Amino acid sequence: MMSDMSESSNQLFDIVFRGDILPGQQLLEVKKRLAQLFKADEQKINSLFTGAAIPLKRNLEKSAAERYQAALRQAGADVQVAPAGKIQAKKPARRPERKEPAQRKAGTTLKERLAAQESQQQETRTGATAPEAETTEAGAQETGAFTLAPAGADLLKPSERAQDVEKELDLSAFSLRENEGFLVDPAEIDRPAEVLVADLDAELSEPGADLLSEEERNILPLPEIEVPDVDLAPTGSDLGQLKDDKTPLNPDISGLSLE
Repeated sequence: MMSDMSESSNQLFDIVFRGDILPGQQLLEVKKRLAQLFKADEQKINSLFTGAAIPLKRNLEKSAAERYQAALRQAGADVQVAPAGKIQAKKPARRPERKEPAQRKAGTTLKERLAAQESQQQETRTGATAPEAETTEAGAQETGAFTLAPAGADLLKPSERAQDVEKELDLSAFSLRENEGFLVDPAEIDRPAEVLVADLDAELSEPGADLLSEEERNILPLPEIEVPDVDLAPTGSDLGQLKDDKTPLNPDISGLSLE
């Protein structure tokens, strides 16, 4: 375990660049920023954009490699951090020869060819007409088997569009009403049923008043109850309850004392 930790702490890294730029960046602007960072001329910066894996910095500690990566990414270059010595500089893959425009002179320098290549890339991004592109009657640019339509043009031809078939609708059952009055007939209006309210000659009484008059009261006669001739016994008198025949206990507590 200790040997693995010491090995990882002493591991070094390389900053590798393959000529890729981050999304949203412009190639010419990225090259200018890299020229300012490395203080290099245009030819040396162009040599970094050949498609080959080029180690820009070697044998860096992890913190230093991350700082270099952040600075180069801020400039727009898509660089990677790889273990030191893992990626070696390789020659760029040979690309198929492109047909040169007729107006290109024989024996042009590398600088001129790179400038022409950058101009073609910029024209392709902005949608400009390439030298070998042909313009069709519809205003589209044709290069080989593909066409590039101008901005805002329809992507489908009239023959490729789905044709809308007009359907005849039977509207004989419909009619238009004059622009006045209600939209429905009186017979179509759902009216609530009328509630009959009796016309009573009534008035409100004062709060707390009796709701019944003397004539309306149902007065019940007082019942006659015969009370026998009884008297009340004095308080504490014997009312005839059962007596207890047990002799009450009377223990001798003369030998007890409280301490």
